[in-house]
Amino acid sequence: MRVEIEAPDNFQGPIVGDLTVRRGIIEHTEQRSDGTTMVVAEVPLAETFGYATDLRSMTQGQGTFTMEVKGYRRVPNNIQEEIVAEPPQGTRRFEVVESSRRSRLCRGGRRSSMKRQGRPLIESDALAF
Repeated sequence: MRVEIEAPDNFQGPIVGDLTVRRGIIEHTEQRSDGTTMVVAEVPLAETFGYATDLRSMTQGQGTFTMEVKGYRRVPNNIQEEIVAEPPQGTRRFEVVESSRRSRLCRGGRRSSMKRQGRPLIESDALAF
């Protein structure tokens, strides 16, 4: 996600630090004559949930931001392993009960065309990659 954040100059440090913690890549910052700073960054969508509340807390309610889809990237290996190893809370596991060339019918009435061999399917498989 491409994120543009506008906030007073004195909050630039905490904003850049928070974006770095969220695996963000800072593209550029711009200081304006009216005492505000514009920070443009690229941040993974998974890391942006709850950002509006965090930004308001960091900037004492004076910061605003916009987001737009910029593109897709591969998930880093360490995070990919976490996603595959443990399903998120509240997801159900599905077992493959019938196999065909085009799709696999899973318990729970869902169809999946993903090729998973030797492990149960989980609902988040389609969302993770």
